[in-house]
Parts: sequence; C-alpha cells; structure tokens
Amino acid sequence: ISPAESFVFETEAPYVLHLDRLPKKLRTDIEDLQTRKRKPKHAHCVRLKGEFPFHCHVHTHMKGGMIGIVRVLQELWLTDDLLHELQQHIGVNIDDGLNTCPDVDAARCKKHGEGEWVDVAGDPGVTMMHSALMPNTDEVLFFGYDTLLPNGNEYSHTWDYQTGTYAPTANQLDDLTPGGFMQWSMWSAGHAFTDTPEGHLLVNGGFRNDLRKAYLFDPSTRSWATAASTANLRFYPTTITLADGTVMTMYGSGSKNHEIFTPDGGAGSWAAPVPWPAALNHHEFYPWTWLLPDGRLFVAGPHDPTHRVVLANPANNEVFATVNGSRSTIGEKGSAVMLTLRPPEYRPRIIIMGGNPPAAQSTAEIIDLADAAPAWSSLPDLNVARPRQFTATLLPDGRVMLAGGVTGDDGGPVEIYDPSDPGAGWVQGPVMNRERIYHSSLILLADGAVLAGGDPKTNGVPNEHELYRPGYMDQPRPTIANAPPAMTFGGTIQVDSPEAAFISEVVLMRPGAVTHGYNMSQRSVECVISAGGAGSISVDAPPDGNIAPPGWYLLHLIDGNRVPSVGRWIRLRS
Repeated sequence: ISPAESFVFETEAPYVLHLDRLPKKLRTDIEDLQTRKRKPKHAHCVRLKGEFPFHCHVHTHMKGGMIGIVRVLQELWLTDDLLHELQQHIGVNIDDGLNTCPDVDAARCKKHGEGEWVDVAGDPGVTMMHSALMPNTDEVLFFGYDTLLPNGNEYSHTWDYQTGTYAPTANQLDDLTPGGFMQWSMWSAGHAFTDTPEGHLLVNGGFRNDLRKAYLFDPSTRSWATAASTANLRFYPTTITLADGTVMTMYGSGSKNHEIFTPDGGAGSWAAPVPWPAALNHHEFYPWTWLLPDGRLFVAGPHDPTHRVVLANPANNEVFATVNGSRSTIGEKGSAVMLTLRPPEYRPRIIIMGGNPPAAQSTAEIIDLADAAPAWSSLPDLNVARPRQFTATLLPDGRVMLAGGVTGDDGGPVEIYDPSDPGAGWVQGPVMNRERIYHSSLILLADGAVLAGGDPKTNGVPNEHELYRPGYMDQPRPTIANAPPAMTFGGTIQVDSPEAAFISEVVLMRPGAVTHGYNMSQRSVECVISAGGAGSISVDAPPDGNIAPPGWYLLHLIDGNRVPSVGRWIRLRS
C-alpha cells in the first residue's frame, strides 16, 4: 500500500476453482469425489491457491502502488489423474504453505533482455580512454589520442548528451605546457572532483616525461588550468576525494605513498608524501580504493590480499584475502564497485569481478565491511569471461552493470547484478555493438543511461560511441519539479515532485571519473525521506563527508517500481 493513504473494503472471497466452468465430465467426477463419505485410497486432499488483485479505482493511485492481492485457499479431494486433468484444462496453483508475495518484473515485456544499445552519431575526435561527467552541465569530458602514437595527438573533447554535440574543450594542455605531447600527456592519469562551486576535476600523473604534473578542468568554462605538481611520479595512480573535500592520490609508477591536495581557488597545494608499509606494496597501478563511512580506506585490489587502512597511519591496516586470488597478473585488469550506502547503517559492501588470471575471469566476490569479521565470499559467476579491461557501473536503482572486456565480433552482453535479489546472479542483457577493452571507458549519465566509448580503434582512429539504455528508461518515470541547488550535511531539503506520494527512495550519485575499468569517483548514497506529502517530500542529507564526500551529486527520486528519475545536480556541503 502506498504510504500516502490507505483504504478499507469488504468483499466476498471468490472460490479458487469454479466447478461450473469445467467440462461436464470433469466437473461431475470432482463433485462426486467431494460428496463421498469414503474416499478412494488413491485420492488425497489438495489445497489450491488463487490470487486476486484489488486496487483503488483511480488509475494514478494504482500506478503508484495502491494495489494489493487477496490470496484464497480452497481444499478439494482429488486423485492424481483428476489433478493432472485440471492442470491440462485450466492450470491450478497448489499452496506451498508460504505466505510470500510474488515478485513483479517491471521489464517483463522485454523480449531480448533488459535495455538496449544505441549508437551515438558523430565523430568523437579522440579515444574515450578517460571520461568524467561534468557537474552542473550536460557534458561528458573525455580524453585520449586521436590516431596511433607517436604520430597522433592527445586532446580533450566534450560530448553534450542533450544536443548530441561533440566539441574540443576551450583550451588544450599544450596551451599551458608547450613542448608537445610528452610534456603534458594525461594518458593513464588519475582524476577526482574537488569541492568547489564549479566542481573542478583534478587530473594528475599520466604518460609524460614529468609524471608529477597536475591540471584542473573547470566545467563552467570548459577550460584547463595548471595545478601544483606532486612530489612523486604518478603513472596509473588512484585519486579520490576525501571527507573534508581534499583529494588524495596514491601509488602509481614506483611511488609507495600518498599525497593530499588542498584546493584554494588557484593552483592548490600538495602535502608531503606519507609512505605506506612494505606489506602493502603489491598495490601499484590504479588500486581500487574507497573511502569508508568510518573514515578508513579500503583497497579492494586488483591484487591479493586486500586491505582496510587508517589513512593517517597506513601501518595500521587489516588484511583480507580474496577467494579467487589476484584479479590481475600485471596492471589493472578486472573491475570493482561499492554498492549503494543505505541508512541507518551505511554498510560498505564492495564487489570485485573478472580479471585476467584464469581463476578470476568469470568470478565475482563480495565483502561486507560492517560485519564483525569481514571476509570475501563468492557471488554467482559471470555469464561470460571478462579477462580484459571492462567497467562496473552503479545504476541509480542500486544495481551493478557490467559491459566490455570481451573480444570478438561484438562487445559481448551486458550483465546486471541486483543486490536485492542475489539469487538471480548476473542477468544477461543485450549485446554491445563494439568491443570495449583496453583504453575504453563507460560512464553513467544524468538520465540513467550509460555512455561507452574507446578502443579498439577502426582503421587506426577512434570508433563511434554507444549508449546503453536500461529497461527503466522505457517505464513511466518520476520527475523532479523543483529542488534546491545545495544541501548541508545533516540538513533537510524539500523536493517537489508530482509523483511525491509514490517515491520510495532518494539517492545521491556522485559523478563518475573513469579509466582502465575503474571509476575513481563513483559513489551512491541513499538519503532518508523524513516526511512526505501529495506534491513534495522532505529529504535528509547524509550526516557527514565520510559517507558522502562534499561536492556535486546527482539527486535521483526512485518510485515503488524502482524506476529512477532523471538526476538533478545538487551540491553537498558542510
């Protein structure tokens, strides 16, 4: 029943089986068996089950959840032959004694698997090796090379997902750092969003002669500026935003430490490097790392074992061995994701999947770090082996989407895992139109679609992008009529929506920053709905930056059918 209202009705429960609607002989045989005082030895009492929907007559109320089921039980004496004949004529359900409600598949009308892939028109210009969703805009920033190096160039472009327009950014890094590609390359850099009004993207490291360089991209002006350089070399680093809005970069190249960047409206500054203990130095290239709700970090791979670490003192760490060992023999194969953090516990659950070692290619495993004794455990296997770079994308409804990492004539099928239905495993969806392997990326857009692009190239130049449209994009979707531009930790905002009475969840999705199968910025946090009404709901912000680091997020309303609205940009602040 919808939380908005309830109703009371009186009814006469119908019979499960209407004997007068059966063929005459079958009806007569069943009636005769019921009236006999002495039942045949081969007859037994069967409890039949019937389910009948009831609903409010207002169709918008029914769509919003004002619908229920009356379950009716009816006992009949039947022989096996009569029961078989009933099944052949009309089909009957035998009661299993469980008082459970049937699941409803909102995408049950899809014949080819949930969702679809559609090509994106136009020439991307450069390979989508790196991609980032630009806060408070309708654009994706992406960068890579235009043709095969060393003769090609590496530039940054944007794609406007409202107009479908590709364009180079307002300036390029060779405008800031002369001397050619090897002086400023962002290839294989790290990136994270800073807590600024503009939502600057910090990009550091990469593939250049001096791997200490860093840059800031301003989404509001679509332009680059030089940031302060790191102390250490950073090729394939992990860079993430912390609870206080600073940004940490770790590992990469041969550096076995981390540095913290503080934005100041200009070039910013980096604190002195903090070394990590030798026992953690098997982590090197793009370690999959998340800020946990208790303020610690978790390094989930790709190499084994994994670690929970106190950032101020990395020597203070815990070790967790994975089920299937390392996910990568070298570099950063496989992918990983942290599931939506949900109140009140905000349990951090992390999934790792795929990779190039044979033992890992088709496997996935999960760890719940809120357990008293956390340990990795196996999930159902993937449908196809994914030994190359692919990307795990967290959807607004809390499911995990996998795509890429498969070689062949196409890119292989989408696979989707629903944490609320773990027994279903990884459900296959439609096949991607093109391979997406090394130097590719996938990123969630504001409307809930996922953009895919990158290698391999066609005739040596970047190939077309494509969009995955999940099944919820074909469903009636809730809408946000109005929401404030900002919210503060622990504060409450009002969100207006015509579907307010039918909203079951509100989530904040941090914009992604993706490369080499790892989304460094991806994060989803459910907010508490503290009050509801016919046209608006009150939404409580997350309590602190450990749960949701400050900065820009997409606010999504999700209805009772788990269909998300298009996201609305909102800034979360102290």
